[in-house]
Amino acid sequence: MFAYLQCKSSVEVLKRQVQLHASEWGYKTRLAVAAGCQKSYISQVLAGIHPLQVEHMCGLAEFWKATETELEYLINLVSYERAGTSGLRNYYRRRLESQRGILMAERVEVHNFPGSIQNDYREYLSLGSCP
Repeated sequence: MFAYLQCKSSVEVLKRQVQLHASEWGYKTRLAVAAGCQKSYISQVLAGIHPLQVEHMCGLAEFWKATETELEYLINLVSYERAGTSGLRNYYRRRLESQRGILMAERVEVHNFPGSIQNDYREYLSLGSCP
């Protein structure tokens, strides 16, 4: 299971990645550039003031070198959070559940790609579960 599959929101995914790279100087700035926003906006997202947009998550997923399946999962997570009706939330909830199963199955086949979100899984295990 990948690190972010335990997270209940896109903000938790972002917080987890920031925790994993806390020792890297300028990591939030690089996240902002990847997301196509200001560093202050990333800080506000982390503080729960503003939500992530799908466009932000696309840039972040590319920065994290997410696979196509991971990208779809992360986009659906943001879409679930932003859904305005219970029907749409239920749709995205079902999609997320299905994709979790696919990603967990894919994990068995994951190879070691330097700098990828998959490698962050090992570090994630040492940090415990999401906040």
